[in-house]
Amino acid sequence: MIERPDPAGRRHVAVIRLCLEVFDRALVRRRNRGVEGFIRFEGLDRERRYAEILGHELVHAVWTLSDRSNERLTEDLDREIREYDSLRSHNAQGGALDEHATQHLSVIQSLVARIEKPAETAEVEVWQELSHWNR
Repeated sequence: MIERPDPAGRRHVAVIRLCLEVFDRALVRRRNRGVEGFIRFEGLDRERRYAEILGHELVHAVWTLSDRSNERLTEDLDREIREYDSLRSHNAQGGALDEHATQHLSVIQSLVARIEKPAETAEVEVWQELSHWNR
């Protein structure tokens, strides 16, 4: 989260908040094997899980803060999520999503894929390094 954005883009103040309890309880999903055998958290103890996810989140921070166009993508994602949530709350009776909500969801999925790609790539590298320490 960018707590104090710098209009010049040089000295943002950002915070990464991690809910460590979530990572402590996260399941290792072996059927979701990815690139180069990557399975999030597989074979990692508690501290190495933290290192893996911290590496992922640090890449998000560097990626977002180093390029204004990347920052705009995250702002677009936040806006799309707010609009989608607003549409869903108006449709709280459990009806089907309307065309506008479906469009927002499609945009959200596309933005998430773009934003997550660099962090997931780095996470694989961190996981490989950490998993070698366990051998």
